[in-house]
Amino acid sequence: MSRIFRHFALLGILCLGFASLSANAQLVDFSEDFENVDPLSPTAVSDSGYIVFGNVFDLNFNFIYGYGTFPAPNLTGGFSEIATDVGAGAASLNIFSDYLNGDHGNMRIIEANVFREAMPSAADVGRIVEYSFD
Repeated sequence: MSRIFRHFALLGILCLGFASLSANAQLVDFSEDFENVDPLSPTAVSDSGYIVFGNVFDLNFNFIYGYGTFPAPNLTGGFSEIATDVGAGAASLNIFSDYLNGDHGNMRIIEANVFREAMPSAADVGRIVEYSFD
């Protein structure tokens, strides 16, 4: 079943401030099904424009350090990979923790972020953005 999330791009003053940094930036329509990527390529995820960033916290959720941004990896055991044995289609993007970070063994909480960056412009204020996941 597909879920649709609606977010309003009502970024007000913040958006207008960023618009001055990049006057030509604008949110663009985007769709990705990962059916046409090589699931064995180490750059399969980053070739689709994804990047990663990690944050590390102690058990009381106090920030210790962050690391990134880096191109999103594939088949390394950290952050992301293209899976081909799923029922939704021939391929899908799997997101998980950075299991390559040794601080897992030091009782640390690893926050793994995988994303495609989109920089809104003033033209995006009031625009409805839909996210759909299968």
